[in-house]
Amino acid sequence: MCPYERFQRLPDEKRALLLQVARSEFAANGYEQASFNRIVKAAGVSKGAMYYYFADKNDLFATVVEEVMHTLAEELHPLQAPTDEEAFWESLIALLYDATERCMADPEMAALGRALYAPTAAGPGAALDRLQQRAMEWVEHALELGQQVGAIRDDVPRDLLASMVTGLLFGADRWVAERWNDFEGHEDEARTLEAQMLEMCRNLLRPPVQAEVSHGTN
Repeated sequence: MCPYERFQRLPDEKRALLLQVARSEFAANGYEQASFNRIVKAAGVSKGAMYYYFADKNDLFATVVEEVMHTLAEELHPLQAPTDEEAFWESLIALLYDATERCMADPEMAALGRALYAPTAAGPGAALDRLQQRAMEWVEHALELGQQVGAIRDDVPRDLLASMVTGLLFGADRWVAERWNDFEGHEDEARTLEAQMLEMCRNLLRPPVQAEVSHGTN
C-alpha cells in the first residue's frame, strides 16, 4: 500500500498542505480518533479527491509518517564513511542522539510516534511496516560502513544483524512511546535509557574477542 502516483504529481504546495493538515490531525487525536472528514475539510479537497490520492486512512497515515521521517533524515548529518572504529561509533551515536533530541523537541512528532504504536482495531500497520523497512535498509548500510573499519562483526550475515538491531530499536521505541508521559519532565532519564540501549546494540554488534591460544614449547 502506498499513495497513488497521482498524489506525487500534485503541486508541491498542495501536497505539503495536505500532509501538514493530516499530520496535525493524527498528532492531536491519534490514529483511531483522527477524522478523515476533518482532514478533507481543512485541506480544502473533496472526499473523492482524497480517495483519488490515498487508498484509505491507513495509507494516509503511513504517508504522513514517511514524510516526517524523510524530513528528519534530511535535517540530520548523513553518516559518513568512517576512518576507524572509534570514529564510526562516535558518528553513529552523535547522529542517533541528534535524531532523538529533534523528536523530543517536536510535540507533533512525539504524538505521531505514540499513534504509530497505539493498539487499535484497524491499526496503522502499513505505516509501521513501511517505516521498519526503511529503517532496516538504513541500518544495513550503517553496518556495512562499520564492517569496513572492523567496528562491526562479520561472522553473521549482515541482513540478519540488521534485522536483529532494527527489532531491538523498534522494541525500545515502542516501550518508550507507550510510557511517554512518564518521561515528560524527566528528559535526563530518557537520555540515560537511550545510552543504555545504544550500548546494548554496540555489545551485540562488536566483533567477537578471539581467544589467544598459547603453544608451549617442548
